[in-house]
Amino acid sequence: MAGSPKNVVKNEKITWAPRKRVFFAQETSEPSTPKKPPTKKMRKTLPPMKLCQLESELSKIELEACRRRLSFA
Repeated sequence: MAGSPKNVVKNEKITWAPRKRVFFAQETSEPSTPKKPPTKKMRKTLPPMKLCQLESELSKIELEACRRRLSFA
């Protein structure tokens, strides 16, 4: 009985590691070629402060939506 669970855990570790690597490889390989030109444009149009402001606005909107859902419920 003690041998079977250990084998299962080992198999899970072996299967998980390659899957994660495959996903990371896909994520990095696909946008890497088109990303290089747009990054320069993005830096010109959106400085980091504006991105932070957009994120804060998004969080405020999400908070408002949650409050409205609570009030309706």
